[in-house]
Amino acid sequence: MEPITIMIVGAQKAGTSSLLQYLGQHPDICFHRQREFVFFINDFQYSKGYEYSFRDYFPHAAPGQILLAKNAMLMYSQTAMERLHDHNPGVSVIALLRNPIDRAYSAYWFARSRGWENIPTFEEAIRAEPNRIKDGGWLKWRNNAYLENGKYAFHLERLQGYFSAGQTRIYLIEDLKTDPGKIFRQIFEMAGVSQDFSPDISNKHNPSTLARSEKFAQWFALFLDPRNKVTRMVKQILPSNLRRDMREYVKRANTSELVPPPMAAETRQYLAEYFRPANEELANLLGRDLSGWK
Repeated sequence: MEPITIMIVGAQKAGTSSLLQYLGQHPDICFHRQREFVFFINDFQYSKGYEYSFRDYFPHAAPGQILLAKNAMLMYSQTAMERLHDHNPGVSVIALLRNPIDRAYSAYWFARSRGWENIPTFEEAIRAEPNRIKDGGWLKWRNNAYLENGKYAFHLERLQGYFSAGQTRIYLIEDLKTDPGKIFRQIFEMAGVSQDFSPDISNKHNPSTLARSEKFAQWFALFLDPRNKVTRMVKQILPSNLRRDMREYVKRANTSELVPPPMAAETRQYLAEYFRPANEELANLLGRDLSGWK
């Protein structure tokens, strides 16, 4: 039973699903078919032990393949970082970042499509965020932490307290668009697999969508809650792969491709000022020019 060798730790709505699919094409790498590997961030799954999650996420792993996993929220959770470090101190850690203004707006529409968000406007949602997090904590509201999840420097500095510079790579989504081959070669080299393989990057994964029925999406989100008694009964009856396929089918049936309406100019200006200190910290941390994010 192999440990996780490469872990994509975030950020949400920053291209991590595409990166997972691209890296996973390498013949020496096995990745999970589920959208997210929740073992390190979900207390219930973690309590069951790694062997349980290994069977669930990597039943198709071939001998000699290394394991690639992704959870776009892991970089925000110190507990999850500690668990990942305990699991494999030598793991290769990858973070992919996006302009926090665009990331926040995309995350809002994604949350609405998944039934996690019932506030009708982005502006109202960001105003509600401080009270949401105060009342329920980040873990409960992690998919609605549109502002908090864009303060990258704080989270990355904490991440680097667990994993060395030699085993950590931090990229911008612009890097994946302008020079994907360089990213792939660096990650493959770090993971110890052949750097000669070139993934097919013609497909974009996890694009923006809108729920055909937001009421149904909200109901389905409640149904999928692990605390739901019916959900627990279904888990005991149906195998995980069948549950996953049914879940994805229902979500696809209730979504349509979406081009979000343009963000209000005053909202973008407010967020540019809001994120300015965090972006300056990140620029210093990475030694990169992030003026384009303004």
